[in-house]
Amino acid sequence: MQTYDIHIDRTGHELTRHGSAAFPLAVYTTTVSKNILGFIDWHWHDELQFCLVTKDSIQVSVEGDSFVLGEGEGLFINSQRLHSIANAPGADATYICLDFHPRLVYGFDGSAVQSKYVDPYIRKEALPYLKLQQADPWAAGVIDLLLQVYRSYSSEAPDELRIAIWLAGAWRAVVERCQGMAAGAGGGEKGVIRPQMRAAIEYVGAHLGEPISLEDIAGHIGFAKSTCCREFKRQLGCTLTEYVLNARLQEASRLLLSSDASVAEVAASCGFSSSSYFITKFRAKIGTSPAAYRKEHAGDHADVLRTL
Repeated sequence: MQTYDIHIDRTGHELTRHGSAAFPLAVYTTTVSKNILGFIDWHWHDELQFCLVTKDSIQVSVEGDSFVLGEGEGLFINSQRLHSIANAPGADATYICLDFHPRLVYGFDGSAVQSKYVDPYIRKEALPYLKLQQADPWAAGVIDLLLQVYRSYSSEAPDELRIAIWLAGAWRAVVERCQGMAAGAGGGEKGVIRPQMRAAIEYVGAHLGEPISLEDIAGHIGFAKSTCCREFKRQLGCTLTEYVLNARLQEASRLLLSSDASVAEVAASCGFSSSSYFITKFRAKIGTSPAAYRKEHAGDHADVLRTL
């Protein structure tokens, strides 16, 4: 399934339901340029995530780190880590994304697998992500397992038992890699976004329908305005003004497709000063008017918006 936007709450928490309670796994194929903003903006989720690039290359940002992954390379993103994905310069990339709840690995709450092999690593601050590159034997093995998951999941008769075993194998490799790094066997990736920047994101989400000034955000997180703007740009790669506009446009796109609200009502609820200003900004970013977007994409987004 192609994803067109990411439904997030006011803290950046992704709310899309990945799979079902009976089998909490979802597999997506995403062409980056087809997202509402042309990229996947900052968000986080409780699920564990594996990504595999199938065409061109992507620019990935996880917590405090940013890097490029090419075709055939992949990535593990830990639970609750802020991340964003865009096309690398000049690319039109596609990637496979596997999102699954950790209980698919540990089975039931309180199990020995959960307490020994899952929770300690999900909570490990030094493990925001791991790159998966074919030159590394352990990563090549993980990529092979993930491709098997993808093929079975995409078939007419998915084999849930084998999928669960393959995912457990991929997770075991992540755990062993992490243990090896802790023992000095190799340098792991480590990034962190300061709590103040997370608080800024939460503030924007909580006040999306209201006027938001840079002074308001800076005061909320206890920074001078210049420091707030500089740190936000340095850590998240965009200005606060850009982030606020993108957050409003994403919320507007969701409302256009999940409600019968008029364009003027959507504009007001998303904090735009007027419907004409909203239409201008929407057209400049998306390439079409809000009304035309609603008409063109309502059917496309049915699955993505299923949990709204």
